[in-house]
Amino acid sequence: MRLYRHATIEFWREHPGEKAKLAVQAVRMLWSPVPTESDSGGSRLARIARHTIEPAYMLVLYALAIAGLFLAPRRFVALALALLAYNTLLATIFAGTPRYRAPWDFLLAILAAFALAALRERVRGRSRYSAEPASPAS
Repeated sequence: MRLYRHATIEFWREHPGEKAKLAVQAVRMLWSPVPTESDSGGSRLARIARHTIEPAYMLVLYALAIAGLFLAPRRFVALALALLAYNTLLATIFAGTPRYRAPWDFLLAILAAFALAALRERVRGRSRYSAEPASPAS
C-alpha cells in the first residue's frame, strides 16, 4: 500500500496538469447520467436498461433536484450542496464513478421531492377551482 501511495503522490507532484485533467474527467464520470463502466456483464436487457432507463431517470432526477433548490428550506439546501460538493471534491481525488455518487443520490431525491410536492399543490389548486360549478347569472 505504501508503494502505491508513494507512486500516486509522486504522480500528482510531477504531473499536476495530468492530475487536473483526471480530476475534470472524474467529475464528468461522477455526474454523467449515462454510465461509463464496462458493459460486458449482464444480460442484453440489463445493458439496454443501463443505457436508456437509468439515464432518463437520472436526467429527470437532476431536473427536479435543480427545481427543488429553489423550493426547499435554505438550511437544507445549504447542507445538501455542501455534502454534494464534498462528494464531488473527493471524486476529483479518487477517480469518480456513479458508484461513488449513489450513496448521496438521496439528497437529490429529497430536493426533487420538494419540486414534486410544489407541482402537486399547483395541480391540486387548479383542479379545486375548476371543479366548482359556475355561479348562476343574476
